[in-house]
Amino acid sequence: MSWVASPEIIIFFYALFVAVGIVLILKLSKDKTRKISTLRLFVQIVAVGAVFMGLLIGPFNQPGSTFYPLGV
Repeated sequence: MSWVASPEIIIFFYALFVAVGIVLILKLSKDKTRKISTLRLFVQIVAVGAVFMGLLIGPFNQPGSTFYPLGV
């Protein structure tokens, strides 16, 4: 039997990770230039993660309410 995570749970934890990451970058960086550079890098990494989020959630327009990860 396979366990499939709910898409809502995955998106919630992804958004929580993004929010915590941004807050940590803004609070822990002292130098303004380094802060902006680190924030830009973090946003780029988050954007790539969002593009590939479909691998975790699964394809849309599937019959029924079940999402299969990795497009099974």
